[in-house]
Amino acid sequence: MSDKVKKNADKEFKLSSWAIDNPSVIYVMIAIFLWLGFSAYMAMPREDFPRDCGNQSIHQYPLPRKYR
Repeated sequence: MSDKVKKNADKEFKLSSWAIDNPSVIYVMIAIFLWLGFSAYMAMPREDFPRDCGNQSIHQYPLPRKYR
């Protein structure tokens, strides 16, 4: 049983263990990434949609009775 526990300890991922031991650093990194993402989003150019095409007109006429 002790050999199995020792093998699992050898499979430890150091970066995950460090993140679990230092949660405040992870929170600061999340805040930085959120701020960078929001600033990039605000810097994106706006799309001019819908474009105004003033030369359109609508024609309506009643259909004959046999097509209804």
